[in-house]
Amino acid sequence: MVIFFSKNTQRNLYYFVVILLSIIIGFFISKNNSNKILDDYYGNLGIIEGKIIEKDLEGKSFTVKTYKLTTEENTIEEIGEKIIINLDEEFNVDVGTRIIAEGRILEPLGSKNRFVFNYKSYLSRNNIIANMFLDKEEIEIISSGNIIDKSRISILERIEEFIDENLNYENSRILKSVIFGDTEYLDDKFLQGVRNTGIAHVFAVSGLHIGIFIAVFTFIFKILGLNIRKCQIMTLLFLWYYGFIIGFPISILRALILFSVITLGNILLRKNSPFNALSFTALILLIYNPHWLFDAGFQLSFITTINIYIYIYYISPQIKSKNINKLLFIPFVQMGIIPILAFNFNYISIFSFIGNLILVPIFSLLLSVSIVGIVLSFLIMPLAEIVFLFIDKGFWVFKLILDKLFIFPYLGIDTASPNLNFLFIYYALLLYTIGYNNFKIDKHIHKFITYSIVLFVFFNLFITNYNEVLEVSFLDVGQGNASYIKYKDKNILIDAGGDVYS
Repeated sequence: MVIFFSKNTQRNLYYFVVILLSIIIGFFISKNNSNKILDDYYGNLGIIEGKIIEKDLEGKSFTVKTYKLTTEENTIEEIGEKIIINLDEEFNVDVGTRIIAEGRILEPLGSKNRFVFNYKSYLSRNNIIANMFLDKEEIEIISSGNIIDKSRISILERIEEFIDENLNYENSRILKSVIFGDTEYLDDKFLQGVRNTGIAHVFAVSGLHIGIFIAVFTFIFKILGLNIRKCQIMTLLFLWYYGFIIGFPISILRALILFSVITLGNILLRKNSPFNALSFTALILLIYNPHWLFDAGFQLSFITTINIYIYIYYISPQIKSKNINKLLFIPFVQMGIIPILAFNFNYISIFSFIGNLILVPIFSLLLSVSIVGIVLSFLIMPLAEIVFLFIDKGFWVFKLILDKLFIFPYLGIDTASPNLNFLFIYYALLLYTIGYNNFKIDKHIHKFITYSIVLFVFFNLFITNYNEVLEVSFLDVGQGNASYIKYKDKNILIDAGGDVYS
């Protein structure tokens, strides 16, 4: 649209070249992503050689980037795909270690049922193609990690040790999950509770955390006497180093690329458009891995950011009262992600507004002070320990408020998964309502469309769940199809399959 309607020939050529290069690069990367090697060897015995790039807290599961595969028939090198190795007992080995593992290459468990979590697709989005179940004796260590891997692990271990020594057990696990971007530190009950209260985004390294990091590091560099441009450059370098330290999870990669685009524009004295920066970030990520488009975290992250920008640039200037402006911010952002939550999780939190309004400011303050304390632990340890005394008390208050929210029996509503037509109409009408003031539309028509949105959403998400129509569904349970019959409050499940290990 920009190309055909813009009168600037030079700009048209620029847009055309960017789009053409994106299509070409995306084609080759997508073709490469679709031509997997390991999936041709499902069920076969093989010997893989690779490097451990991630492990769980218990040391029983490892993600390995494979470099070489040897089977009875041939040997393949330069694979680059990932495989998960699962063990029955702990295997004490560091990230970055090169290993040789021998066993059967297995296909991850998938699902043919719509709107059901598909483990195979989830792994595929992270370029994890297969898994293996082995004993420790079937793994041979070739060499430990290189100096870069060792320095990275050393810093992680030092930060983890400092947090463990200065916070109680529960508080240390909460902070480590936030700093390292790993929810495995949290127990299942606590994690389910924060999801039900609508603040799960607090415990995944994302734009909120990067924003806090930016504020803290900018403040520190200003104290050191750096000008604004040098502050931005140093903050950008520190953030990318932080991303490297924790392994560049996709949630932080999105925020880092977006901040880098905006920062580089400021450094080069170019006028920035947040929407263009966001679009460019999405383009880069999808060129690298098109599967991320179907990732719930990717969808929620970008839609939330779009809602924030829309509110700041279009909604907020029209609201004169500062207090009302602050109160409407969270509901507006939540309104934009409700369909995505319903589509991916079939659940909408009722208390998300209260949780975000009360807990996010407290959490932001705690994380800001925690970052300062961790930085001080590398410089002035006694002062860092004093800072963490206050952080420990702060997390106690944070958990106390969270526990009070947990006691409510109904924290959310189970919903049906809206179809794609609903999602398209919902966001089209939402954008229309937001842009109402930019068009000359009769106020009665505007009210009609607004009320239609409310009724449309309510009917599709809630009313369709409660009807007296007989429903019969056929579900893939791995060994065949099960029959699920639902009528009013009666539920019948026929032939749900047996235990494959019995």
